[in-house]
Amino acid sequence: MGIIIINCIILLMEYKYCKILPILTFGLFFSYYLFVPVVYGALFIYFLTKKDFKNIIIALIIPTIIGFLYFVLPGFFMQKSIIDYIQMEGTIYRNIYSNFILFIPIFIIGLIKNKEDRFNLLLVLLLLLYIFIFTIAVNFMNFSSYYLFKNYFVLWIVVIYFFFKGLAYIDEKNKYFSIIYLSIYLFTIVIYTSFVEVSSINNRGFNYNEKPYMVMDIFNTNRSIIVGETKNINEKEFEMIKYFYYNMDFNKNVGIIGTAKQLWWFYGLTGYNNAVDIPIYMNLWVDNKYYDYMIYFNKSSGMKSYSEIILNNKEHIMKNNEGGILTNGNNIFTNIDNIR
Repeated sequence: MGIIIINCIILLMEYKYCKILPILTFGLFFSYYLFVPVVYGALFIYFLTKKDFKNIIIALIIPTIIGFLYFVLPGFFMQKSIIDYIQMEGTIYRNIYSNFILFIPIFIIGLIKNKEDRFNLLLVLLLLLYIFIFTIAVNFMNFSSYYLFKNYFVLWIVVIYFFFKGLAYIDEKNKYFSIIYLSIYLFTIVIYTSFVEVSSINNRGFNYNEKPYMVMDIFNTNRSIIVGETKNINEKEFEMIKYFYYNMDFNKNVGIIGTAKQLWWFYGLTGYNNAVDIPIYMNLWVDNKYYDYMIYFNKSSGMKSYSEIILNNKEHIMKNNEGGILTNGNNIFTNIDNIR
């Protein structure tokens, strides 16, 4: 959502239409406030140079106060502080420069030939400064490199924006250049994704194996993820959920043992509000509550421990297929020792 809002802000500022800008700046703070310093900073400098104090107050100061009181201030009183969270790593694509190499020449032309686009120029400069400061914080203050590379989502927006501005300018001078350039680019994507090994997506630090020739690595990585990704829900699991939807009492509660994606699909397909994701620790049953229905999806690690016990209590089984098992309650597990 934050990325969509930034795209909208860039579009509005290009046409200098600021009437709905406060809605977008407010939405940015409440969607992903990691991007707030850069976007708000660029807007503040832009409005200040225009002496537009009305928009500074309405579109920036008021959302900042509300966002700070709602998000930031409570963080100082939580068990984990904001600093703790900003030091947490996560899995993300971590190439620093290689994917930008083919964009940079035309991107620079776009910057030079669109000097009047003050807001987006400010956004580029502040974003690069923000990334530079974040890089120092990662190396010397133990900040998360995950959040550093999150800023690359915004960087790609402005790079592509000025790249096509530059390409449009060149196209006016030579209409064949853009066709040739884009054809070469697409051809390079095909060759690279077909023959070059993909980089690893890791959850810590930088990709120290990055090389200048890895210009299409991001496409290769996306391809490998799409090809290697297992289906969120397969046909048999859908059949299980469909059976539940048409045959169960929605006034009763259900416990689900499965992956997070299976739980989300269950919610989305049935609209069922009484479902509970059963926590599994060390493959032991740790929830003492009673559930009218239990769904055990075969993808879950806990199913390896439970399947034998469930199948030995056939009188409780309501549905059984390759996707999982539906039972009438969890009274199968009357003794926790049964499944240790």
